[in-house]
Amino acid sequence: MRILIALIAVVLVGCLSALVVAKTGAQPEPAPAPLADGQKQEVTRTIHQSLKADGRYKILLGAIADTDFEKALDAEGTMTFFAPMDEAFERVPKLSALLNDRPRLLEVLDRHVLDNRALDTADLRTERVLIPKAGKELKVKPGGEYIEINDAKILSADNRASNGIVHGIDHVLMVNNDSMLREAAEAIERGLKKGAEKVEHTFDGKDRPQE
Repeated sequence: MRILIALIAVVLVGCLSALVVAKTGAQPEPAPAPLADGQKQEVTRTIHQSLKADGRYKILLGAIADTDFEKALDAEGTMTFFAPMDEAFERVPKLSALLNDRPRLLEVLDRHVLDNRALDTADLRTERVLIPKAGKELKVKPGGEYIEINDAKILSADNRASNGIVHGIDHVLMVNNDSMLREAAEAIERGLKKGAEKVEHTFDGKDRPQE
C-alpha cells in the first residue's frame, strides 16, 4: 500500500511540473559544462573586489578607502598585489598614526604593488628581486614552506583577479625596505641596549648587587 501511494505521488509531481513548464515556458537551467583539463574558470572580479569578498582584509580595505586606492586596484591592466592581512596591520606599532597619515599610507600601499606583472608562486620562485611601485627593491626568499617577500610570508597565495594576482602576506612592507615588525624589533633592541648601558654606567665604580 505504501509503495502504491509513493508511486502516485511521483506521478502527480511530474504532472504538476509539466503544467508549470507549459504555462510559463520556463525550462530548467542546464548544468554547467565541466571544465576541460587545464582550463580555468573565468575570473571577473578585480583585485579590489576580490579583497572585499574575503574577510581577512578589513583594515587594508579601510586604508584603501581612505586613500582612494581602489581606483588603482580596479583599473584595467595587470599587476601583482601583496595584500597585508589583518594580522599584518595588527603587528604595526603606532598603527593609528600610520592610518591617519594619508601621504605615508598611500606610499606604503604603493610599496605592495608590482605594475604590469602578474606573478604567481611558480613565477616568484624564479625571482630574487622585485621592483615595487614605491620604495626600494623587494627581496624574494623562495625556500621553505612559505615564500617570503623581504620578511613577509605569503600565507594566501595565487588569488587570481581579472586584473592581476593577489598574495596575502603577514607583515606590512615598509618603504625603507623593512617590514613594520622588523623596524619595531630593532627599536626594542636599541632601547634594551641603551637600558643596559645605563645600568652599566650606574654601577660603574660601585659595588654590584650579588647574583
